[in-house]
Amino acid sequence: MADEGVKRGRLVAFLDVLGFSAKLGSNPLEELYQNFAEVVDEIKDKTILSSPGGTGNRSNFAFAQFMSDSLVLVSHPVEDIYNVNNFIAAISEIIALGLDAGFPFRGAISVSDVVFDDGRNIFLAENFPAIVKFEGEQEWVGCVVLDDAKDLVLEAAFGSTTEDRMKITDFVHISKVPLKGDRHPIMVCINFMFPRFLAGPGSRLNELIEPKRSNTEKHIHDVLVAGFEAQNLGEEFLPAKYMAVMKTRTGFRCQFLDEQVRECDPGLDEWSWTAEGNAS
Repeated sequence: MADEGVKRGRLVAFLDVLGFSAKLGSNPLEELYQNFAEVVDEIKDKTILSSPGGTGNRSNFAFAQFMSDSLVLVSHPVEDIYNVNNFIAAISEIIALGLDAGFPFRGAISVSDVVFDDGRNIFLAENFPAIVKFEGEQEWVGCVVLDDAKDLVLEAAFGSTTEDRMKITDFVHISKVPLKGDRHPIMVCINFMFPRFLAGPGSRLNELIEPKRSNTEKHIHDVLVAGFEAQNLGEEFLPAKYMAVMKTRTGFRCQFLDEQVRECDPGLDEWSWTAEGNAS
């Protein structure tokens, strides 16, 4: 169904799979198709078609479309901070799911006026060329928030534009971004590490070529060594000893950890959460 008319000031993301051309040249097409189809289905089920808890039927994206090995995403109106936070959190999950499946995404996010018409398969965004260009400049796995969207994202997540975020439980990171030409601007980056990367990247980066692999490993290491806060739990939660939480103004993610700070399940079948505050 067509969705006509210009949508003003939406967040727009462009994500592209690193190394996909090499996979086309080294893998049977049917095998590559089956593997990529599985991760596309998982991304659709967990981020594109899902509705975050506590927000009714609100979807993460107003528009989402795969184009070969790339993905274009558009937010709902950014005046509602739930829409901004859901958009960023879903992109974080997409990057993590891609890494889990051997399809590492690299991306960029900006603000743009857009038109999307599903009936005619038309998508237009005035800032899209700049978003695509910056995506291709990066020498790592990750997704940056361009400067025109930086304050919007920080304010929605934290209620402040303070640029001091580097822990693994931060919604976004403020980090040097490795670009071609040995450039390293400090930018806002989406956190795709929590909770999967508490113990490091493992084998997820093995297929990356240099310098993307080393740059990504360095970024993950820098975030991990910055540490994080964890809440002590009662004995009824054993083997879980601690709980680490990523919080925003509209939601959270959590991970239970054992005494060796490894991911685990709590010893309770049921528990409840209590949240206090105002997201507005």
